[in-house]
Amino acid sequence: MAEKQNDKHTCILCGKKIRSNYTYCKDCYYNVQERILELDGQNQSPIKLRDYYYNAKDYALRTNNENKVYYQKLTMSAIANLLVEVSDDDDLKCRLEKDFKTIDKSIVEKQQRPQTKEKINIETKEQPNKRTQDGHYVMSDLEVRVDDAIYSLGYAHAYDIKVAEITERAVQCDWYIPVTFTDGIYIELWGVNNDSKYERNKEEKIELYQKHKLHLIQIEYDEAKNDTSRLMSMLKARIKEEINEIKK
Repeated sequence: MAEKQNDKHTCILCGKKIRSNYTYCKDCYYNVQERILELDGQNQSPIKLRDYYYNAKDYALRTNNENKVYYQKLTMSAIANLLVEVSDDDDLKCRLEKDFKTIDKSIVEKQQRPQTKEKINIETKEQPNKRTQDGHYVMSDLEVRVDDAIYSLGYAHAYDIKVAEITERAVQCDWYIPVTFTDGIYIELWGVNNDSKYERNKEEKIELYQKHKLHLIQIEYDEAKNDTSRLMSMLKARIKEEINEIKK
């Protein structure tokens, strides 16, 4: 069972009462252990794991969906515990309960805040609400198709995380596949958009990837619309090529 830590005798993840002052209830404990195994199998560096933690926290603060909040808090718990195991870094574990309280407070405040129907609809549109096979929540059916293809190919991956190597501006990649402890593959899915601002942003992101010599796979809108077998075949070839380049 998880180590003793929570003196309120409630699970810090789900809030259920527990007999002893453990951190998690039995179900949540096993959920955390399962998530740790998933993350550990991705071979991500401590820096990437920390970025993933804050990405999960940010998303938990933006959504009102209880299931999504639980999944993000579960991910945060797993990362905090995994960092202790792989790098003896307990910083995130020490702040875990504080961050959970911040998330819970934000949810309560949003529920109590008067909102017009129009505003709620706008916020919903901005939030990822399409669930993939591996539990990610993405923005569109095309992103579901790509995420599921990566998952079906057997590659551990993160969705919508900050590109830490790029320091000139904040850049979020659509997907990241860890390959070694320090290097991985970034994947961007470009949509069809005649807006000049979108095109400028696309060009700037590509230039930054190239400047920092990062391994980038670009998927065009029409490629993402391919049938599943063609999409997976294309991704398999490109990912394998980038992996070979990284391991040279």
